Amino acid sequence: MSKNAILRACLLGALVCAGCSSGDGQTGGSGFEALLQGTWKTTCAQVDATTYQTATVTFTGSSFTQVAAAYSSAACDTPIATNDFTATFVVGSAVTATVGSTSVTAFELDHTQTGRPTVYDISYVDTSMSPHRLHVGLPTGENDGTTPARRITVLSTWFLERQ
Repeated sequence: MSKNAILRACLLGALVCAGCSSGDGQTGGSGFEALLQGTWKTTCAQVDATTYQTATVTFTGSSFTQVAAAYSSAACDTPIATNDFTATFVVGSAVTATVGSTSVTAFELDHTQTGRPTVYDISYVDTSMSPHRLHVGLPTGENDGTTPARRITVLSTWFLERQ
């Protein structure tokens, strides 16, 4: 697998757009942003027969940095490729979404990387889990996040854990 293919797989599997809400209630505005602050990380996950990945996202103020890494072993100990980016984000309204078959209160979270269009996303933090789990939006069909009208509406069951 080429380095570019590995990076694409790593980014597709580990794309973290950001956002959240509390487990049973909602946290709006600055409370929602405050809940995001700090570092979140995935466990080592298998992408295909020979590639594994991790993603780490660090929120600071109204921006976040994501580092995605690809590995050739299940130990995820030595990266064979990495990719990182920084984006700014804005927390929007509370929305009802699902994680698997569970209905939750998530938040709109629009984020922009320099030189790229804004992504209209949603996210949710499950505060009932320890450590807390951050679920991100999953682009699907018409809801690909390219415009406010096409905002992502489904949450991934894949998650990052607070570090």
